[in-house]
Amino acid sequence: MTDLIDTVQELEIDDAYIELFDIRLKYINSSGNVDTTQVYHLIDGLENGTTNVWMPYDTNDNGSLEWAEYVAIPISIEGVSTSSDGAQGRPTLSLANIAALARSISADGDGLDNEIAFSGGASDASYTSILEDLNISKNEDVLGSVVLHRKTLLKNTYVYDSAGAGAYYTYEDRIAKTTAISPVPLPKEFPSGRYILDRVAAENQIIVQFELASPFDIQGLKIPNRYIIGKYCPWEYKGVAEGSVKSGCSWENDTGPYFDIDNNSTTAAGDVCGKTIQSCKARFHNTDDTIPLPFGGFPGSRKFR
Repeated sequence: MTDLIDTVQELEIDDAYIELFDIRLKYINSSGNVDTTQVYHLIDGLENGTTNVWMPYDTNDNGSLEWAEYVAIPISIEGVSTSSDGAQGRPTLSLANIAALARSISADGDGLDNEIAFSGGASDASYTSILEDLNISKNEDVLGSVVLHRKTLLKNTYVYDSAGAGAYYTYEDRIAKTTAISPVPLPKEFPSGRYILDRVAAENQIIVQFELASPFDIQGLKIPNRYIIGKYCPWEYKGVAEGSVKSGCSWENDTGPYFDIDNNSTTAAGDVCGKTIQSCKARFHNTDDTIPLPFGGFPGSRKFR
């Protein structure tokens, strides 16, 4: 970061400012459930002389860096702004209309392979199959995907020598290849921005524009996020034991006792939680009434006479 600050404070910057985009694609899988696939790394390009670049990427947002190749396609972002008050800015992301392109290209050798370098030089047949496998037929199918907007200088990117030693080099060392880079270094970049593909703002056969929303844009969010219900527990029964993130129910006694929905003793096959505080007490206070109940409702919110 210090190198970047020193560079941008100079009267003239003898380097190119570049923007990188990490799109964590969100889509509906064949089972009808929302799923995610690998992150797509993109950079604005396809002009004469434009090549792919490599950058360190935090794969799981936990400091675990890996190399990522940023593929050149027509892509740009406009309207990025930062405000400490008022409404959050909603930038516009413009990129090649991949879905329309896939629908319009046939797999019978039409000579358009060079126009779909997005997939790293794949044929149009395999490119169409990629979208089909992800159940993506229109741009609305990817709404909700997360976009990480990264900014840096060209000299802070890297190249990969696939034909030689199979090593990574700094951009300035791309020709001489004097010193290979290992391990994956910390990226030198400006502060990044994270956005969500909120809606399709415009679309034609060539380009699609997405309106982006900030993850902190809470328009329409109900507070409290949990509904206040006095009598019944909203937790998923045995949710904590089964690894659910939507439950605070820690009951996991597979040897009993078991109760039906009316809190009567039953067998394991008939074990059903009635979602009331009496159901919670039957299980957790069966032998020890000092155990705090993980009841998810709000019994104190009920009216008493």
